[in-house]
Amino acid sequence: MMEEYTAENIQSVRDLFAGKFVCGLCSEAVKYEIFRRRIGVDEALAIHLRFYSEFFASPSPTIYFISAIGEMFRRRL
Repeated sequence: MMEEYTAENIQSVRDLFAGKFVCGLCSEAVKYEIFRRRIGVDEALAIHLRFYSEFFASPSPTIYFISAIGEMFRRRL
């Protein structure tokens, strides 16, 4: 997976996310939080950052990731 980071692309992402630059996958997660919870960008970014921190603090990020994806699918159904 690869993204192109041009100056225009970076600025457009920052405009959307309160001056923060986030990758494409994280931006989709933040957009989902905004839509699902009907909250603002700053709050959605804080929620995602908390999730991201917990993910990398876990003993096995791979297992945690698989578990998180499973939980996401269960919530969707």
